[in-house]
Amino acid sequence: MSTIQLTNQILYNLQAFLERRFVTSGYYYPVTRAEVNPSGIDMSLLQGQTGLSDYSDYQVYQSAFKPWVYETALSIPSGAPALTYPSGVFVDGAFSASGIHYNYSAGQVILDTPLIGTEAVQIGGMTYEQVNVGFPEDELFLLDKTQLKSPTDVSDTVTYPNALQIEPPAVYIEWFDDGTKPLQLGGGRIHHPTVFLHVFATDQFMRNDIVDVLCNLEHSGFMMVDFNTAPARFDVYGDKAVTYQNFPALQTSYNYKTLYFKKITSRNVPMDGVLKRAVIDLELEVYIPEPAS
Repeated sequence: MSTIQLTNQILYNLQAFLERRFVTSGYYYPVTRAEVNPSGIDMSLLQGQTGLSDYSDYQVYQSAFKPWVYETALSIPSGAPALTYPSGVFVDGAFSASGIHYNYSAGQVILDTPLIGTEAVQIGGMTYEQVNVGFPEDELFLLDKTQLKSPTDVSDTVTYPNALQIEPPAVYIEWFDDGTKPLQLGGGRIHHPTVFLHVFATDQFMRNDIVDVLCNLEHSGFMMVDFNTAPARFDVYGDKAVTYQNFPALQTSYNYKTLYFKKITSRNVPMDGVLKRAVIDLELEVYIPEPAS
């Protein structure tokens, strides 16, 4: 297996860190069984999938809302609703907790035994992240036509995403540039990459809130996890692996290097259609010590 180098270590850590930061800032929504939104849509209802290459028909059931919160030991804002984690599904009203796997990032339930396809399947409870943090699968100017699905808050119908699609708001991480400079004292180097965060939201107020959360990180930092040595967090289904540890535990036991947010700037980007967009420039710093002789 190839070794994860510095660039990808930074990207993976940024995603994990920002996912936690948005949830701990209150950007999440817990869903209970048969909970309906103002349009009367059952938010817990899952849609059976067919034609998947890795699974039989009606073995995978897709939620309209994703990704689901998987991290534990999260400090949520005072007065905010409690986080709900998946514990089973209701099939035609009968609860089952066995023979089930969860793909947290895709918002899916994967069954060991496929169903017929006529059953009503509801998630017993889950919490979805209201700000999706990920990496673009397509060119950025095409995201609103490919990876971002139609938002449910502008329609009376619910649309179910495919494995890659998500509902805005979303933050996409894009590597831009990097460089290093030597330190005069103590040896080692300072690595100073620049990363772009592309923010998409359905209104300017949510976009502004997300930008504020990100800009408030300036002059702070966090200990990165060494994903070369850390135990697996997810299994082949996208469920939490038996070796799963939350991010703070990994920071303590498998620390890598400190990532420092040196300078953060933002700018709004005009778009056609309902989406609002901003781009955040992250100027980062990572200290790289000289290797032991």
